[in-house]
Amino acid sequence: MRGEREGPGCPVWVKLLMVASLTLNLVVVGLVIGQELRAHADPSRDWVMYIVPEEKHGAAEEILERYRPQLSDLETSRNSVRAGLFDIMRAEEFLAADLATRLQADRDISGQRRELRHAMLVDVMALLSHEERLRGAELLQRRLDRRNAGRR
Repeated sequence: MRGEREGPGCPVWVKLLMVASLTLNLVVVGLVIGQELRAHADPSRDWVMYIVPEEKHGAAEEILERYRPQLSDLETSRNSVRAGLFDIMRAEEFLAADLATRLQADRDISGQRRELRHAMLVDVMALLSHEERLRGAELLQRRLDRRNAGRR
């Protein structure tokens, strides 16, 4: 009969099912690991290295290292402020002034992060030749256009 043993061992369909199951498990593990790595990636490094030619990555990395401590501190502050936002929203007694203060702190931190990223972009673009800046500007514009198209 078909699918039955042709000697010692498992039927062929069991072996195929095991291979398919293992393949699916490996795909899922790969996706989970990829997502975890992406979650911990430095987003500023991502876009900077996207627009910088490979031969200038070392110099660009030095620029990123100068900004990284400040960006990290602001990220920590922002996370703390945002955690407090939700505590205020969940409190039995709602205090509008406290929420407004936290929201202003969040805006201030976001503004500081934006200023640092802008300064970082200026420093990185100063590394590049005119041709490299043209290419970098084109790449960055396409990336931003794609991101903005997804928000509509």
